[in-house]
Amino acid sequence: MRKYVALILLSLLFSCEGGILYPEPQQMVVEGWIEDGGHPVVILTSTIPVSQEFTSIDSVEQYVIRWGRVSVSDGEKTVVLSGKYDKGYFPPYIYTSTSIIGQAGKTYTVRADYRDYHATAVTTVPESVPIDRVYSVPVGNNDTLRTVHAVFRTSASQRYYKLFTRSGTDAQQYLSSSLGILDAATLGNPADVPVYRGMSVANQEEYDSHFRVGDTVVVKLCTLDEQSYRYWKEWGDAERFSGNPMFNAASNPRSNINGGIGYWCGYGRSQKVIIVK
Repeated sequence: MRKYVALILLSLLFSCEGGILYPEPQQMVVEGWIEDGGHPVVILTSTIPVSQEFTSIDSVEQYVIRWGRVSVSDGEKTVVLSGKYDKGYFPPYIYTSTSIIGQAGKTYTVRADYRDYHATAVTTVPESVPIDRVYSVPVGNNDTLRTVHAVFRTSASQRYYKLFTRSGTDAQQYLSSSLGILDAATLGNPADVPVYRGMSVANQEEYDSHFRVGDTVVVKLCTLDEQSYRYWKEWGDAERFSGNPMFNAASNPRSNINGGIGYWCGYGRSQKVIIVK
């Protein structure tokens, strides 16, 4: 997805005193997920040392970990993932394998090792909840901007939901939909929720939360466990408030990664495609 959104790549760990920034030791950042019926995908990076100097997107590449050893276990077998260049993701390097497929109800353990970094995490894949339909509505009186909506029936056994979006012909990575973390306790049934465009580190200057007429958009609805929900909820809060000096976010979301930061999430999934009109 990725996040999936590779925004976690820019996580900064620091303390601040008297206007002076004190960097802490670098950590491994694990961004990983496995979906019902899908193969695992893991992206490894290291945290960027905090600095008062501007850090360009081009320089981020040096923090991508390409020679790690990543494995995923379902409790019965363990598969070592292969690393490969993939321009459909950002950063464009992933670890994956077709030898293991996510299955609802099963628990998966990821392990990542690189030099002195050693990280593990555990997640469970929930049952999927289907999207009934997607549609778009105009944004005010604008002739070209549209808000996409997704309609689905919440399940009694699945409380937490996450929306991701993908648009364009080249992108493979689903981006975390802005305001797209949902708790069934606050939704109607059926739920009718707006779906906003995800933001990538690579296109922040061009970002608009709405879609345009003619866009082909894939909307993905994921079910997730409480631990994953908590991570994405705190991520969304940090994303919204980090630009506000009154509510500055100076800490990372609570992670389920032992020995690093980031996330390892199991998702039930369903998706629908819409050509925005």
